[in-house]
Amino acid sequence: MIELPWIIANSAVFLAAVLQAATGVGLGMIVGPALILVMGSKSAIQVAIILNLGLSILLLPGEVKEIHWPSLKILLIGTVIGMPAGLLLISMLDLTGLKLFAAITVSLLGAQLIHNRYRQSTVGTAQEANAMILPGASIASGIMTSSLAMPGPVAMWALTRKGIKAEQIRATLRGLFVISYALALLAHALRGLDWGLVMDASLDLGIALAAGTAIGFFVKRRLPEWVLSNLLLGMLLVMGLSLFAKSLLEILERA
Repeated sequence: MIELPWIIANSAVFLAAVLQAATGVGLGMIVGPALILVMGSKSAIQVAIILNLGLSILLLPGEVKEIHWPSLKILLIGTVIGMPAGLLLISMLDLTGLKLFAAITVSLLGAQLIHNRYRQSTVGTAQEANAMILPGASIASGIMTSSLAMPGPVAMWALTRKGIKAEQIRATLRGLFVISYALALLAHALRGLDWGLVMDASLDLGIALAAGTAIGFFVKRRLPEWVLSNLLLGMLLVMGLSLFAKSLLEILERA
């Protein structure tokens, strides 16, 4: 990586780690797409998996007592089912296609955050709907884990529909992250990866990850939620636009 992209990558990891430690979300949504943009390689997904796995292992012990185990079991079963489809998807897409896929995904996440902010909250959902939503979301989570290192958004959406406490949602997602990222790393390793490149990039970005996590714990009770929410939304929108622009330019260059 040249100097400017390296600064961008470290900044993205740092800010994403701040959000992850302060709010429970952010790292998975941001790091994979950011590294795809900066590294220009599918190895970016593997680096994102390692960074997310490391932080999830660090944070899980403090949250394990709050895990909603029935939901976690369903999520893990679906993840195992969906992960091969994600591996197939990433093998079929070239780098430009992967950037476009990441751009669409990140933009949809940003749109969903805007929608959630302005829609009126509803209380409870039918048990029948919940029973159907979580298994389907868990399969989608598996696909997103192995293709973009992003298991959280669809799983979080499904868990919020169950009406469980916010602390349980966060802890259940953390348990999912540890296992799903470990499985994704194993799957990518079996397919073959450039261990030298992946580990060098992971170690180099580890300082930004650690610093962001420490700052995130510090600001957790010192910044209002809307500030952190706007930071996440802004990063998603910038990331989505950048990925769209980059992929479309590459498509035009081929024409």
